[in-house]
Amino acid sequence: MVLFTSFWNTTGFLMACPSYVGENPPYLEAAEAWKKRHDPILERMSTVIERTGGLPAEEEQRIADAALQKAKTWLAGRGDSGLYCFRLDEELDGGTFDFENQQEVAPALRRLMQADLS
Repeated sequence: MVLFTSFWNTTGFLMACPSYVGENPPYLEAAEAWKKRHDPILERMSTVIERTGGLPAEEEQRIADAALQKAKTWLAGRGDSGLYCFRLDEELDGGTFDFENQQEVAPALRRLMQADLS
C-alpha cells in the first residue's frame, strides 16, 4: 500500500497541475516517460494486490481523492501561482518521484521486488 499511495501521490500532482498550466500541460511527455519507467513495478504491484484479495474500488478512489487533495493543498500553500507545475517535467525527468528515490518507500519497493510471484 505504501507504493500504491506513492503512485497516487505522483498522480495527484498530474491531476492538480492542469488548473495552473492549462489543458495541455508541458509535463505530459515527462509523465508518460515516468509511467513507462515504472510500468514493471506498477504491474508487479497490481499482481500482488490482486493475489492478496484485491483493493475495493471505494478504497482506491479514497486514496486517489486524498492524493489529489494533498497535491492541491501543497500547491496552494506555495504561493507561486503554480510555477511548480511548469517545472514538474524537470521533477519527473530528474527522478524526484521515482520510487527508488523515495526513502519512505524503499523498504516496500524491496519487498515487492523480492516477492515470489510464481
